[in-house]
Amino acid sequence: MMRKNLIYGALILCMGLLLGSCSKNDDPKTSELAGTWKLKEKGHTEVVWEAPSDLTLEMMGRKFPASMLSGYLTPMLSNLIGNALQGVTLTSDGKVKTTVYTDAAKKTTAVSEGYATYKDQGNGRLMLYFTDKTFSELKNVDAQTLTQIKAALKDGVPVRYAISGNSARFYLDTETIKAMRNYLPALFSMAGGMPPQVLKGLQAGLANVVEKSTKIELALNVER
Repeated sequence: MMRKNLIYGALILCMGLLLGSCSKNDDPKTSELAGTWKLKEKGHTEVVWEAPSDLTLEMMGRKFPASMLSGYLTPMLSNLIGNALQGVTLTSDGKVKTTVYTDAAKKTTAVSEGYATYKDQGNGRLMLYFTDKTFSELKNVDAQTLTQIKAALKDGVPVRYAISGNSARFYLDTETIKAMRNYLPALFSMAGGMPPQVLKGLQAGLANVVEKSTKIELALNVER
């Protein structure tokens, strides 16, 4: 249960796993990020997907226009994330702590730490890293796939952010998602909770759809 919730936290910010470390960031802009960010009650997860009208993805025996993926994925990921994660704390020295729900009724929580670090690069950009502790708990991922993901993402996953008052939007932009396109189905699979027929369709055609789409953003809207 804890492992699955931690992966939900990863999906929120980067939908990717990587091996790395993060030293203390002396940039004063770090203070803008530091603090506890909780999911907004409404609209906390947002998928933006723009694509040519004739681009389709086959799932569950049907062909879905790629332009409809935003309306399909937003509520599905919102439900998965909202039931698993209460919030994320970014410390001033670059650590990431997640507060996850430990029961279906969302009445009790637990804090997980030591799984991820970050480094603020300023100008609305940060790099997110996951530690060996995360990889050691991914028991359902074959060694070859895990090695490929580590190699592809060894330099970190860039995450964009925009802060306005007590609200913030953390998101992956089109360039980052396209660079990760071959590994997205495996990352969805690690999170769990996705219908098998949907996952099968993503494995077969998602990489091609991502490559040909014009704009994709996966965003988390939070507040403190």
